[in-house]
Amino acid sequence: MTEEIKEIETTEETKISSNTMDIVKQKIIDFAKTVKVGEKGIKELTEAVVGVMETSIFMCKRFSDGFQLGEDFTAIWDKVVNDAEYKNVMKEAFDKFSEIPAETKDIKVLEGIVLAGVLGVYVEEMTNVFLKYRS
Repeated sequence: MTEEIKEIETTEETKISSNTMDIVKQKIIDFAKTVKVGEKGIKELTEAVVGVMETSIFMCKRFSDGFQLGEDFTAIWDKVVNDAEYKNVMKEAFDKFSEIPAETKDIKVLEGIVLAGVLGVYVEEMTNVFLKYRS
């Protein structure tokens, strides 16, 4: 192939606002919590995955410039203690954590695909974090 691949210019028409992405992400997560092909469904597993991904994104942002004990510890403490949305995500993630092994043993292919979709909604956000803070 001799053709050069040209970068697509981002315009206002092609941009998807972060607000729109947040709405889409929430809809996919809400849907995943309702999927029940096997006996157990994947509600608790979905909530745990969301908790892990939200924490991962936050930590990547915090540690992108290295670890500064005082500054990073204060930011983490503030997130855990004062961020109501994050506290709710963590409460959901660990509220019925003991049910996750049973959900995992009972997981069906369709539920796995839906769970992969939940992870997929975080791909762009995680990629953007890595690209923004790369050296």
